[in-house]
Formats: sequence, structure tokens, C-alpha cells
Amino acid sequence: MRRSFAWSIIAALLAVFPPLGVGAAPGLSAVLPAEARSLSSGGSLQSYRDDHRNVALIPNHPLAEQIARTLRSERPTVISERIIVVPRGLQPAEQLELYNSLRRVQGLSNLRYFNPRRGDWLDLFRQSMAVNDPSARQPIPDPVVTVIPPDDSVWVLQEMPPFGEILSQYRYVSTGDAFLFSSSNVDSLVYRGMRVAR
Repeated sequence: MRRSFAWSIIAALLAVFPPLGVGAAPGLSAVLPAEARSLSSGGSLQSYRDDHRNVALIPNHPLAEQIARTLRSERPTVISERIIVVPRGLQPAEQLELYNSLRRVQGLSNLRYFNPRRGDWLDLFRQSMAVNDPSARQPIPDPVVTVIPPDDSVWVLQEMPPFGEILSQYRYVSTGDAFLFSSSNVDSLVYRGMRVAR
């Protein structure tokens, strides 16, 4: 598999911790005391780094090692981290809804981002859909589930300007108290005849 972006890795570790103080939450030892106090009542903290060896906000959780291995293997040049604290535990139905929100890939259609160079909002994905397999690429409904599986993957076809249609594989891993989501592209990203990502 090939990474979805030449400059970054898409990966999300969603840990479902019980209600506790931020200072006791796994993986928050790298957060400064003032930031921890701010997070203790909910909110988020974001970090941008240019060295894959210098991540700060990945929780101390068994699934985090998968992210670390990918970072060591791919050596991305931009790391964007965000930690979001929810000041209460999640019920099983809420965990299922959170998990399924990652599998509703059609909702990524018309997703936009702000490009500071152009000073405008641009399309990240003009279209996004799950497909049956990497060969036929026939659209299928969003693959939501009623029970969270321990390990699953979905083929996703997205129109991504200016690269055209890109096939990716979304992977979902669950340990009961956390979810790991990652995306790897199958198709190369080509811009004006030049391959910008393998």
C-alpha cells in the first residue's frame, strides 16, 4: 500500500477513556500543565511538527505502536496532531455511532479546506464513495455496522482535485476502548503528468 499523501499520514486514534482528570489520562504526559488544565473541562489541542520522530500527542495505548511503526516506515515531512478531550465516558451506542461516523465515506463528498496560499476554500474531495473491490470499483452503500469488528477495511474511491479519481483503502481497528483509523492510497497521485506520491 502507498500513503494517501506525500506529505502526511492520515491516521486517527480515538481512545474512549472513562471520566478522569486529564493528568491521569493515558498519553497526556507531553501536554504542558497549563494546557492540561484547559483540556480538563473538554476541548482540543493541536500540534504541527516537521519531524516524524517528534510526535507529542499520541496516547500511550497499544494501538499507538501501529502509528509509530507507520511513521518510522514512511517518514512523513509534516505531522499534524490533535487531541480532543470529552469530559465524560461514552455509552456503547455512542461508541458505535462514533465508529460508524468514520465509515460514512459518502459524507466526505464536497469536503473543503482553506488554502492560505490562494486565500480561498477548495475541494478536498468532490466525490467520495465506498466500492466493492479494487478491480470492479462498483459503488456500494456506506458500510455501517451494528457491531464494532476488531479489524476491518473498506475500499474507497474519491475524486481529489487536481489528481482525479484515487482509490484508497480505509482500515479500522478496534480494541474495545479505542479505534484506530488509517488510510492508504492504492493509486498513485499524478499532477500534470508527474507522480507526486507513489
